[in-house]
Amino acid sequence: FNEMMVRCGYEWTGHPVTADGQIYTLHGKAGNTPASLVEVEVADSAPYEIRIRGLVKESTFKKADLQTLTELRYVPGSNSFSLHDVLTNHADYPHDYQIIYHSNFGTPILEEGARFLAPISSISPFNDYAKSGLKTWQTYQGPTKDFDEMVFNI
Repeated sequence: FNEMMVRCGYEWTGHPVTADGQIYTLHGKAGNTPASLVEVEVADSAPYEIRIRGLVKESTFKKADLQTLTELRYVPGSNSFSLHDVLTNHADYPHDYQIIYHSNFGTPILEEGARFLAPISSISPFNDYAKSGLKTWQTYQGPTKDFDEMVFNI
């Protein structure tokens, strides 16, 4: 992956599979679905905040009509950004959904010692390898040769 942040879902977030006659792609459709109704705003006074909004739709006939209104905010020169998503099912039927925010941050956005902060209620390692990083999961290491991905469920 080369994206900064990939949104995985919504009907599926796993590896490719065919189940019940339906093909599910790697991590679902959301990450490869272009947004519509895209708006970009730049404040005309300091601190010149940039706001980008868009609508991502994932629909399946007689199943789901999941729509995510997303907004990204950034102040030039700052060391943070915010992302706010609102997912709504507009179908006539209730429907479960899954979301993974798959981030691929690295240098120069993140340097050794950078920390991930979010209001979370629990964390678990994705696999046995990730268990070894559980105590320091919030703090990024610097570039490390042969480091395999370490995934945590939050």
